[in-house]
Amino acid sequence: MASPEPTLKEYKMSSNHVNSQNMKLEVVVFGVSDVDRAKAFYENLGWRLDIDVAEGDDFRGVQMTPHNSEASIIFGKGVISAEPGSAHSLVLAVDEPPGAARGL
Repeated sequence: MASPEPTLKEYKMSSNHVNSQNMKLEVVVFGVSDVDRAKAFYENLGWRLDIDVAEGDDFRGVQMTPHNSEASIIFGKGVISAEPGSAHSLVLAVDEPPGAARGL
């Protein structure tokens, strides 16, 4: 007889459902309707400006990082095609990509 599937609570508490890869969220990319306003908002929170680069009238990318964080955000004009306010990409950094992929 097969053993029953673990409950959601058991699954969340178990360390067996994901391998022991070191995984870190590195970057979240999202769209904004007003780049300067978004930049000012995060600057007022004390976030570090990593880069603000523009190319012509169609592209401007801003990367900012919260204090004491290894993760950053990227937003701007022409950075993604998604609607403003929606996340497009989450970048997960791992030590060994093939092993991490097998564990997901």
